[in-house]
Order: sequence, then structure tokens, then C-alpha cells
Amino acid sequence: MNSRFNSAMNDKLECIGWWKCFLILLCSIMIFMGCAKDELDSSSQRILKFGTDTVTFDTVFQTIGSATRSVRIYNPSSKSIVLSKVYLNQGSVSQYRFNIDGSPSPIAQNITILPQDSAWIFIEVTINPHINSLVVQDSLVIESNGGRQVIILHAYGQNAYYHRGEIINSNTTWLNDKPHVILSQNTSSGFVPGVIIPSGRTLTIAAGCSLHFGSNAGLLVQGNLRSLGTASSKIKMRGLRLEKQYLKAAGQWLGILIERKSTNNLIEYTSIDETAFGIWMGFQATTNYAAMTDASRASLILRNSSIKNGYYWTLRSLNNEIRVENCEFYTATDYLAQLYLGGNYTFVNSTFFNIQSKDQKGLLAMSNQIYDDVSKSKFKNKLTLAKFENCIFQTNVDEAISIALDTTINQMSDYLFQNSIYTSKSNFSNASFVDCIRNQDAKFTSTTIDKENLKPITGSPAIDKGKSNALTNDINGDARPKGGQVDIGAYEF
Repeated sequence: MNSRFNSAMNDKLECIGWWKCFLILLCSIMIFMGCAKDELDSSSQRILKFGTDTVTFDTVFQTIGSATRSVRIYNPSSKSIVLSKVYLNQGSVSQYRFNIDGSPSPIAQNITILPQDSAWIFIEVTINPHINSLVVQDSLVIESNGGRQVIILHAYGQNAYYHRGEIINSNTTWLNDKPHVILSQNTSSGFVPGVIIPSGRTLTIAAGCSLHFGSNAGLLVQGNLRSLGTASSKIKMRGLRLEKQYLKAAGQWLGILIERKSTNNLIEYTSIDETAFGIWMGFQATTNYAAMTDASRASLILRNSSIKNGYYWTLRSLNNEIRVENCEFYTATDYLAQLYLGGNYTFVNSTFFNIQSKDQKGLLAMSNQIYDDVSKSKFKNKLTLAKFENCIFQTNVDEAISIALDTTINQMSDYLFQNSIYTSKSNFSNASFVDCIRNQDAKFTSTTIDKENLKPITGSPAIDKGKSNALTNDINGDARPKGGQVDIGAYEF
């Protein structure tokens, strides 16, 4: 019995010894293979793949709160990659925090991602809607093999309405209980530059609304826009950045782009500030001068409004219909108002001022023609009407007004400047300038850059020199006239 038992045990031990040798060999192979996998990819050309290049926290924060998002970093290499450093661009002052594979912010170092494997980054932001900017931005920087890649972090920082690449699908009214933030968006259907109002739809902006636009965002009007501010509750449109250095800085957003055939648009008691293009009437995504016919004209009534700090211009129109009352236009690098290829225009009691043109451009450029650099062709169209009554044109360049009409299709009687003040070093004048004042300082309250106040002061030649008309108030809603006669310009003294 003991003999058989001992024999069996010896057989089992021999068997176990064989398996032990096999397991040791297997482990050695696995260790070798593991070492092969751990070979590092040191190529400076290796690019990590991200689940997204932008992380957006789209929660509307009613009170102080936080939200968390995650991003996957994928290593497509057949070798391991070491993330030498991961950090927030704004460092310790950032409102964001992150955690990668258990390594918390502000800096994570020497994170290895195995071949064909991935790591997760968890990102958190805490927002105080009472003190933070409308949009809180930062970036997460990932350094590996001497290269540097970035993930953009984007959070809505205040309690506001956010319109990101929005297409208005029904008649809509924006309320004034919270600011409106308009942002552009890349979609599967293409790029949406802010908010689009399609044909057949109306967007009404209520009095007192405050609109803030991000870069490459604006209002693209195919249907109808009604911006209905009042004297006591004006509408404000400006850029997204609220910091002091961005105040009145031109070019922060696109502007209001009103496409051809968009009619009956109305803008009242509205400030349009810090744009690239101000108001662009008859806008086309692809320019086609031949399509700028009288039948395709867009139309706009603009009242008691300020269009200012436009990078290129404050108003541009190619053969459209515009009526302007009690408005001011100031500061751009080009002509403030550009009226080309004909059209139908009436400006009453409006003020134009600019001392910041880079190329010594004037205030108003008007023509019944335009030259196309692409086709090397000149297009012409009759100017139906251009009337400027009780308007001020003041600038520091030689000529405030530039008129270039093909006299075979238009005569001087097709345009009129009446009871207006303008500057002209050549003393430009003709029969279409009636009861005008030339080369006299309008004497505004302030012409200091970024502190402009275009209301006349005592001694201004604009006081009581206007032509009587049907206007009963000025740009601020103050009564007209206040003296024996209406004043020239947007403001009543």
C-alpha cells in the first residue's frame, strides 16, 4: 500500500515538475513579448488621436455649479507612447480641472499609453454665473515626443440663452430676461455662421435684449428681422468678450447680413457695435453682380440706432432699398456707408463721423456701377433715389462724400443733399446740394477715439438749421424740435 502510494506521488510530482517548467517557460515568453510591446515610439511625427478636439460644457448654469466631460486619447502606434506632460494652458488660474488615469491636475507627467490602446481624461469646470464671462475658455495641452497637441475647452459661463449654429424654424421672439449668446457651428450640413433666419420666418428681438456674438458669428437674414428696441429699453448687439481691452474693438463678430429678397426688415433703437461688416444689405454667399437686380432688392427701415466700430464699414448696400431716420454711423477703416450699383435710399437726420480710416477714405461712397475684379467686367444699374436730408458728414480726410455716377443712366437730379453739413477740401458742390453747410466743424460733445459722443454742443452750426420734416423725436427719443427749428443730425440739442 505504501509502496503504491509513494509511486503515485512520485508520478504526480514528476507531472507537477513538468508543468512548472512549462509555466516558467510560458512566463518567460510573455515577459519577452511584454518587453517588446513596451518598446517606446519616439517618432516626432506620431500624432495621438482624440475623441474630439473641442470639449463643450453646454449646461446653462443657474447657480454656482460644475459639470464633467470626458475625452479619449488613442495611441494608433504599434509602440507605446509616453505623454511627457499634460496641463491646462491657464495653469493654476484656470477654472478647469482634469484627471488622466488617476493623475490629477494641474500637471500630469510621464503617462504611458500602450500600443493600440487609449487613456481617458476627465475634465471638470466650476462656473459662477454671477462673476464669470459669458463664455469661459481654456485649452488642455498634451506634449509627447517633443510634439504638442491641444484640446479646446469651452463652457458657457453665465445664465443666458445660447444659440450655437441655430436655424430659426418658426416665427420666434427673443426675450430680454437673459442675455443671448450667438456662436457659429460646424455641422454635418456645413458651417452655420451664428443664427440663420430662413425665408418665410421672422425673428423678433424684444426691447431691452442684449446680444453677444462670438467670432465668425452674426445674424444671417433670409426671411425677416425685427429688432424692436425703444427709447427707454434699447437693444444692444456687440461682441462676446467683456474684458476692458475688447470694449469697442472692431471685427469681433460678422454683423447683420441681410440677403437679397429679404424685405420689410425693421431695426429700431438698436446699437450694433464691434462688427466686421456692420449691416450688409443684399449679402450673397457667392457674389453675383448680375443677380443684383431691382426685383431682388432687400429692404430695411433703420431708426434711432447706432452702427459703430465696424472693421470694414458700418453700412454696405448694392442695389437695395433703405430708409434711415435718426441714426449715427461712426468708425471704420473704409467708407462708413457704401451704396453701389444703384438702389433707393433715404437718410433723414443722420450723423456720419470717422477719423480712423486707414486709407484716408471718406464717409459716403455712392455709385451706380461697380467693377468685378474676377470677370474684369463693369456692372451698371440706375440709382432710383438717394436723398440725404438734415445729415452731418464730418471727417478728417479731404473729401467726406464720393459720388461716381455714369451720367448716361443717372442725372444729378437723382440724388439730393439738403440742409446737410459736410467736409470737402476741394469745395465740392453742385445743384444737388441745397442749403448745405460746407467745411464747418459740427462741434460734437466728444470726438475722442472710443469716447465718441456725437451730440452737438453750444455753438454748433447744426442747431436750428435743419429742414422741417415729420420726425417728432431724435435718436434718444427726445422731442424734435426743441428750438425754433429742427437740428441737423441724429441728436436734437
